[in-house]
Amino acid sequence: MNPPKSPFRRVAAIAAGALIGLAGVATVATPALAHHSNISGTACETSEDGVYRVQWTVVNSENDLDGTITEVWTPSNTYVVGLPVGRTLPKSTEGKAVGVQYTAKGAALDLKITTEWTRDGRLHTNTATGTAVLDQTCTAEPPATPSPEAPTPTPTVTPSAQPSSPAPTTPA
Repeated sequence: MNPPKSPFRRVAAIAAGALIGLAGVATVATPALAHHSNISGTACETSEDGVYRVQWTVVNSENDLDGTITEVWTPSNTYVVGLPVGRTLPKSTEGKAVGVQYTAKGAALDLKITTEWTRDGRLHTNTATGTAVLDQTCTAEPPATPSPEAPTPTPTVTPSAQPSSPAPTTPA
């Protein structure tokens, strides 16, 4: 036969179990919070046909350690100029990474970037996402398109085409 257990003993066991569980969660979750990127973006409509120019800004959470961008993804699969794979993400105290993307109207204005940091020989990886805010008041320049025509040569001035000036005169 089992003698009845003290109510204090039961409460102490439950409290100890909860404490151990919370300590385990905190230990596992802490490394994930250590290194990350913050992504923000602003989109401007560049033309009536609905092309958007999105300016993305990526900031490193670390003020003492550069990161390296290892993956860049957009839902529209369009290139983000200035944020290539392999680019260094500077320490937060030394700046930010800025990129520009052109995408069609109706496309999701999202960006996902994976960044790696190496601290004390350990590799830390984090994937961050951001959604651009559409600015209704901005005016953005349309994307540059290469011209199929050759550049027009600038006219040259020959000495005979220059206006003549009177010869200097000396007072008599």
